[in-house]
Amino acid sequence: MIQKRLQNILSKEGVERIPGAGSMFDPDYHEAALRVVSDEEEGTVVEESAGWLYVERKGHPSEHS
Repeated sequence: MIQKRLQNILSKEGVERIPGAGSMFDPDYHEAALRVVSDEEEGTVVEESAGWLYVERKGHPSEHS
């Protein structure tokens, strides 16, 4: 229950969890510690530490220079 509430709060503030285990490796979001032999497709993340991404909200056009 607490975890769900925290995720809702973070989501409202523009913070999103980075897809991890089971997703394809993306060097823009993931950092490889090592390569392992696995039954998964080449380039698939098999283990992870939680990662989060802050997505900036776009402001009103008059706020941009």
